[in-house]
Amino acid sequence: MIDHKLQKARTSKQEEEMDKVKKILKEDGLLESDAMFAHALIICTNTLHRRNFLTMETKEGRLNFLQICWEDRRSRSKQML
Repeated sequence: MIDHKLQKARTSKQEEEMDKVKKILKEDGLLESDAMFAHALIICTNTLHRRNFLTMETKEGRLNFLQICWEDRRSRSKQML
């Protein structure tokens, strides 16, 4: 069983990283009402995707990354049908 303190620390770090994702999206000019903003939140629930997003240096790179991840996610879900 995972120690409750460790679990709480992990959850806190994930919440902190997601807050950073939202801050960056807003700094990049996206509104919460934009579809890409919602796509980013969904994509960034994945730890590796979130960390890749957070380490990117340019707005263009981040938006391209999100677009490619979203298209990949959509194509995978269509293949499952």
